[in-house]
Amino acid sequence: RATAGATEFATVESHAMRQSEMACDCKNARFAVAAMSLAQRVAAAERMAAGAVATGRPVFIAFSGGKDSLALAHLFRPWRDRVRLLWVNTGHMAPHMVEFVRSYAREFPLTEIQGPPILEHWRRYGPPSEVVEVKRTLAGAPPADSVAAFRAGTALESGLVVQTLRTCCDANKFGPLMQFALAGAPCVFAFGERLDESSGAAVLPQHTRSDDVITVAPLWDWTQDDVLAYLRKEGIALPAQYSEWANSIECLICPAQLTRERLAYLNRHHPDAASFVRATALRTLNAAADAIDRYAKLLDDTR
Repeated sequence: RATAGATEFATVESHAMRQSEMACDCKNARFAVAAMSLAQRVAAAERMAAGAVATGRPVFIAFSGGKDSLALAHLFRPWRDRVRLLWVNTGHMAPHMVEFVRSYAREFPLTEIQGPPILEHWRRYGPPSEVVEVKRTLAGAPPADSVAAFRAGTALESGLVVQTLRTCCDANKFGPLMQFALAGAPCVFAFGERLDESSGAAVLPQHTRSDDVITVAPLWDWTQDDVLAYLRKEGIALPAQYSEWANSIECLICPAQLTRERLAYLNRHHPDAASFVRATALRTLNAAADAIDRYAKLLDDTR
């Protein structure tokens, strides 16, 4: 058993090293991904899952009920009594998705982690946006202005402080997951990240190795079409909203990630959340627009 475990661990390391090499050269990586068949990607992901379990460490799987985490969980189904799904409940997930995620406790051990109070986080760090003036972030704002805004409780209303979407997700979703993993270390932590959804900057942990936590991403080589084809082939049901909008709806009130499909979905099913998203997004975007107008005027005036 020890020899088999060592062999499978080497498989995890070998496959992950290839992921890391691919992430370093994103253009070549996308060509490499395109050349692989779905069967090849599934086989590689299954080997990686087997290798993760064979380490003998606890295996935690990041789970949100979305398509990628569903595919990831299914890859580990042969060892479902030896792995654990981890779900961060943000407190603002669509109610039917809360039920959907909790239903997986009938098949897998599932730990529900209560996320930080998001609105309190926003009051301190500002609401998230994908268009941000750097000096309006906590890192870039003048300290005196930031402290005064926080003490007055007006940071959200004034739009003085804004944070990036990535910063918000790290604090409210990924951070609690990693805290749980570190508390259970040494362990293996599996994520559903994919190359075709990354910027090429490898900002998500496709693989890291430390004495405490090994993180792996078995779906890294997959495309969105691969994930959907795999779920169809395996007969895995998607949440109801996927016929309208392909998202796990972990945070109904997020004012970032603005798409026509998302706003239309919120209008139909969650009108109060839609109004909140629009009002908050207008504040963050107007703050960025003011900065753009200011710098554009400066450029015009100094010709």
